[in-house]
Amino acid sequence: MRLKFSHLTSHLQQKLAPIYLLSGEEILQRTEALEAIIAQAKHQGFMEHHVFYSDIDFHWQDLLTEAQSQSLFASRKILDVRVQTSMDQTAINSLKTYIKTNFEHLLILSIDKLEKKISNILENKAVTISVYNLHGQMLQGWLQQRATERGLKFQPDALAFFADCVEGHLFVAKQELDKLNVLYPNATITLSDVKRLLADYSRFNLFELMDSCLQGRVKQSLHILQRLQREGVEPVLVLWGLNREIRLCYQLNFAQSQGISLTKAMFEQKVWEHHKALVKQGLERHTLLSLKQLLQHCAKIDQMIKGMVVGEVWQELTQLTLAFAGKKLIEKN
Repeated sequence: MRLKFSHLTSHLQQKLAPIYLLSGEEILQRTEALEAIIAQAKHQGFMEHHVFYSDIDFHWQDLLTEAQSQSLFASRKILDVRVQTSMDQTAINSLKTYIKTNFEHLLILSIDKLEKKISNILENKAVTISVYNLHGQMLQGWLQQRATERGLKFQPDALAFFADCVEGHLFVAKQELDKLNVLYPNATITLSDVKRLLADYSRFNLFELMDSCLQGRVKQSLHILQRLQREGVEPVLVLWGLNREIRLCYQLNFAQSQGISLTKAMFEQKVWEHHKALVKQGLERHTLLSLKQLLQHCAKIDQMIKGMVVGEVWQELTQLTLAFAGKKLIEKN
C-alpha cells in the first residue's frame, strides 16, 4: 500500500501496519514520518525500540535474532532499520524470512532510494511512504503551511524569495522558520525580514561547510563549523549534511571499484552539474576504506545525538569535518 506523506497523520489514527517502508532522500519529511510512526507505536503498546544501522558491517541476522528473542518487558518491539547501503541477497533473504515468520513486531525500513527488488518483496506487505524534494509552488505551499502553524504569514515576494533560498533543503527551511517565529511572532513576514535573516547565514551556512570539505579546505571548514555551533545550529542538521556528502562519495567510489565510469555513476546518483567538480575533488582525497570509516563515524555521532552513546557531539563533528576535509585523522589506505 502506498501512502502520501500528507495522509500519514490520519492513517496513524488507525491500527498500525506491521511493516513501514520510508524512502526518499528528503531527510526532514522522512525523519518526521519515522518519528510519528514510532510515537504512535509506543502509544499502542510497543514498548521497546531497537535501532539498526545497515552500514557495511551490519549483519541482517541480527535483525532476525532480535525479532526472535523474548523480552522481559513487552512482547512487541519497534525494529527500526536505517538502510545506508544497497541491500544485497543476504538482506533480501533475511527480509523474506522476517515476512514469512509473521512476527508481532513493528518493522520500519528507512532507505534513500527504493529499489524495485525491495518494493516487489514488500508489495501488499508494507505501507510505503515516499518523500521527495519540494520545488516551485509545492515548496511555497509547504512553507506557507508551516508558517501558518507558527502564526506567521508571508507576503508573496517574501515567500518566493525564501523558497528560492531554501529549495531542496527543508531542514534548513524549518530552522529558519523557527528563527522567524522568534524574531517576528504572529507577524506578516516581508521581503526585508527574510533578507535580514539570511544575510549573515548565507555566508557561513551548512552547504558552504559541505562544499569546503569537498574542496579540502581544512581551516575554512573548521571555521564554518565553529560558526554554525556558535549560531546554535542543531548538530543533527550538521551531521545530516556531512553524512549525505560522505555517503555520496562512498557510493561513487564503490561504483568505480565495480568498473562503472564516474560519469555514469554521477548520472545514476543524480549529482547536480554544478556539484560534480566539488565531488571529484572529494573523491581524489579518499579511498573506499577511508569513506567507510567516515560513515561509521557518522553512525556513532548519530547515536550520541540520540543519547544512545555517551560522548561530546560537537567534538566528534569537528573530528569528522577535519577528516572529511582531508586532515589525516583517519588512516587512508
